[in-house]
Amino acid sequence: MSANTPCWNGTLVLMSALLISSWLSHPAIARTAEPGHDSASAVLRIQPNDALTRSNLKLLTSQAPTGRELVDRIERLQDVVLILRAHPLLMRQAQLLGRGNFWVVKGHLFGLLEYQAQPLGSRQAIRIIAHELAHALEVSLLPRGVDTATMRDLVLAQETPGGRQVSGIETEFARAVGYRVQLELLHRLRGPSSLAALADSMHLVLDAPQSRSGSESPHEQNPR
Repeated sequence: MSANTPCWNGTLVLMSALLISSWLSHPAIARTAEPGHDSASAVLRIQPNDALTRSNLKLLTSQAPTGRELVDRIERLQDVVLILRAHPLLMRQAQLLGRGNFWVVKGHLFGLLEYQAQPLGSRQAIRIIAHELAHALEVSLLPRGVDTATMRDLVLAQETPGGRQVSGIETEFARAVGYRVQLELLHRLRGPSSLAALADSMHLVLDAPQSRSGSESPHEQNPR
């Protein structure tokens, strides 16, 4: 079997099309298209009152070349909507630094990406945002059917402090992207984006066509 999927083992999270629809039509969900993009079709969306996330995303794309390419690739995905938001109580309530939940409704991928809110400019927070966005990019490359159940492996991604084991999945690609971004923010690594190189080193094909059938996908899978 081949798929753009590392050794993932997670929990299926189901959500009805009606609930997804009500989420996205809510006035608190704003579209965040870059200049030159159609805002009505933007992939990455932020609540208008979430100034922290909007500022952190600007720092990610302005100070980290790998983060800038990551966001650019995400904004060019097809049939994908991702909501990114700061969660002030994520650590207290779930003991997590970041998490992502994903659903498929009528062949469209939806994701809610959350990270622990920290003071503006926190490098850790920006790293976690990059980490969760990298997960979202990986999930977008999975074979996708008409609903969540057709995704054979993960739909829950989360990061914990200290490497604590929790239900969900973790991937080397997301870890590597997060730490690369952190080093770029610290000016310890300079130069162009390394997103493609990181993906290549892990046999992840970023430019592969998105598969809906579940029968084909760009690199070998080793499920467990």
